[in-house]
Amino acid sequence: MIDIHRFKTDLIALGLLAVTVFLGLSLFSYDPADPPAQLVYPVRDVAQNLCGTSGAHIAHLLRSGFGIGAWGIFLALIVVDMRMFSRQQAASVMVELFGLALILISICIVSQMMLGQNSATPLIGSGGYIGALGFSVLESKFSVAGSLILLASMFFAGLLLTADTLPVRILFSCLTFPFKALSREAVEVDEETEEEYEEEEEVVAEDEEEEYEEEVVAAPKLKKAKKRKPIKVNPPAGLRLTRQSQPVEKKKNSSYKLPGLELLEEAENFPFELLAKKAEEAAEILENTFADFGLDIQVSEIDTGPVLTLFELDLKPGLRVAKVTALAHDLAVALRVPSVRVVPSIPGKNTVGVEVPNEKQVMVRLRELIEACSDEAEHSRIPLFMGKDVSGHPLTADLSKLPHLLIAGRTGTGKSVCLNTLILSLLMTRTPNEVKMLMIDPKM
Repeated sequence: MIDIHRFKTDLIALGLLAVTVFLGLSLFSYDPADPPAQLVYPVRDVAQNLCGTSGAHIAHLLRSGFGIGAWGIFLALIVVDMRMFSRQQAASVMVELFGLALILISICIVSQMMLGQNSATPLIGSGGYIGALGFSVLESKFSVAGSLILLASMFFAGLLLTADTLPVRILFSCLTFPFKALSREAVEVDEETEEEYEEEEEVVAEDEEEEYEEEVVAAPKLKKAKKRKPIKVNPPAGLRLTRQSQPVEKKKNSSYKLPGLELLEEAENFPFELLAKKAEEAAEILENTFADFGLDIQVSEIDTGPVLTLFELDLKPGLRVAKVTALAHDLAVALRVPSVRVVPSIPGKNTVGVEVPNEKQVMVRLRELIEACSDEAEHSRIPLFMGKDVSGHPLTADLSKLPHLLIAGRTGTGKSVCLNTLILSLLMTRTPNEVKMLMIDPKM
């Protein structure tokens, strides 16, 4: 099937390529003697431009308006066309157009300043009308040196906005290196001065201590730390399930034999004791981290799972959940994990949850799900075994009762594994007479 969006982009790119080639040939074969220009004498009756009368008119307008900068427009069209053919998406079209405008204006004015009247049109100059107008304004306000500084800033700003690539950044860093070195030297001088000032303050403070007698004040008595209540650590739900060693029974009056569960790998042993110990240590870290930010929050219960551990928090009356959510990054740093997720409310409880990834994650196997949920599969028309939730409870569904099933996610998050699991769910529990499946791959 044709992608309409890509097809339109390719058509526009082809049209822009034709315009670019036409413009390049017109500028390349530009001659001031061609009509409608009247810059030299004698004037030709017929234009000798490679693109005919139209090319001569366009080249005359561009050279009159932009001077040498007309070639900048030609190069900009080449870059845009190459991007469209390679299907590169611009971060912001308006920003890039603004950057191109800055580059074009700076080139026109610099051409007017440096080359002056070195062109076929002495009244306009090498920068065209844009360069002549810009140079007259800048020269009257900033003189030549100030104008060059301003134009260089405009050019490099436009370059960064238009082509924010590694070579451009390296060039920009090389140009700004002397200024960074000077600023570092100034900071070092300031630090040395500050250190000398601090040493003088210490000497004055010691002299004052000798002159005055210190008043001895009894230190306030420290309150004894509250004893931590024992936290209830719940094992994964999978450990509490009664497993069956037999697959789902086949339907009566059917000669088809379902595949045996011995074809699938057995579930791994769950290290609950080790995980419970680490979960208690993590709970203490959570409470200490909250205390560092002035929050009195206690962990009341812990639910362990194969991939995540859920810590339930008891919040004092009047404490907003937003304060806990705002500390998600700080909690991740304290626990030394990539990220944590704050669950604002847990169904059926008045606690707030914090989901923390386990240091050692246990693989969830399809075999243990089929063994644990064989009764549910028996009463479902199209059973699907999709995995486990945070607490380790099996996740199953009946496809016939679902309005739709969408599997989405970025690359590497397990979409193909999930699809394979759903297909195996059908193969292990249903016969060909009960379910027929049609697979369509639109990319083929």
